Amino acid sequence: MHVVVTGGLGYIGSHSCVELARGGHRLLIVAPKRRLRVVKDEPDNRILECAVAGRGEAIVTEDKALLALKRYGETRMLALRDYLDGR
Repeated sequence: MHVVVTGGLGYIGSHSCVELARGGHRLLIVAPKRRLRVVKDEPDNRILECAVAGRGEAIVTEDKALLALKRYGETRMLALRDYLDGR
């Protein structure tokens, strides 16, 4: 599965990426070409842009605005616990 982890360069996000990679998930670095204005918080829009550009199946996040979307296009929004539980 292709996964976009919010805050992937931060302490928790980077450790999450290491664990996802150890679990056999492919992590992809992308450079979005399309700007989106889906949610109020601009940094959240940048995350959505990365998911679209990388064809991410899921965004694993605890961000309430992103979780409220539930889905954007083909990308599902999942809390970390839901992702780990396979929901």
